[in-house]
Amino acid sequence: MSREKVTPDISLHSHHIYYAMIRFSDIASAVKKYNPKADFDIILLDFDDKLGRSFHALEIERFGPEKIIGISSVPKWNEEARKRGVKRIILKDYAKMDEFADQVVKEIADMIRELTD
Repeated sequence: MSREKVTPDISLHSHHIYYAMIRFSDIASAVKKYNPKADFDIILLDFDDKLGRSFHALEIERFGPEKIIGISSVPKWNEEARKRGVKRIILKDYAKMDEFADQVVKEIADMIRELTD
């Protein structure tokens, strides 16, 4: 199956962007290590971990809900995120992963543009 890949045009002018990706598979690690001290520009947050617990223990309000893209496949977690101020919500649909991935790339690109304006 051939598919055109989405490659956002991110014009950064003379800005240099450095990034690091941190992945946690369970909420206990994330809360213990990052709630008290970290600062992030963008957080891509799936709201349930592999043990069936919620990443809502993350201090969304402290990090800033405007920095978060919620990507749960569970509608109730997306609604909970929305109630806590997260505006960028993408329902993860396993039957439409290409569309999901394209939406995530677009949101991240938009956020990077906002960071560099």
